[in-house]
Amino acid sequence: MNARLGAVQEEVRALLSQGPHFAQLITVDRAGSPVTRTVGAELGPDGTVEMVVRAGHARLRQLAANPRLQLVFVGPPRSQAPVARPAVIDYGLPAPRVVALSGCAEPMSPTETVRCYRRQTDQARARGNHRAPERTDAEVGAELAGLRMRVTKIRAEGFDAAALALTWAVDEGSPS
Repeated sequence: MNARLGAVQEEVRALLSQGPHFAQLITVDRAGSPVTRTVGAELGPDGTVEMVVRAGHARLRQLAANPRLQLVFVGPPRSQAPVARPAVIDYGLPAPRVVALSGCAEPMSPTETVRCYRRQTDQARARGNHRAPERTDAEVGAELAGLRMRVTKIRAEGFDAAALALTWAVDEGSPS
């Protein structure tokens, strides 16, 4: 299993390093119910996950009250072949690749938020994506908030021909 885990870990890193991604952010509201919404998320240069979101959004209040979160990334299937050994029902479909990152969120400082926003915006514009509004640093500070996720656990599914799910812990401070 160690060789298989190592191969899956490398595939997960490759998928997440392909940059920018939409992910499903899961937080917990005041009543203790999970709340899911789509966010843009990228691996930061230090191995954390970075998100720039609208300031004042409920997700920021939820994360201030409880910083634990999960980000779920869904990638295309590894192949077009249906799952070889379905766990319960044969749907005749290839399984998507899914990476669930669990961890804690911490707010970025205004300076870090601007730096992250500029880096992500510059990369997006270099890829030809120009629809987002141009923002000054002051507008970024007033309208947006940066979040950094320190990943503690990773779960990967769909990276193997079987219906295999692997979960591993991330040591404190190591890149994910």
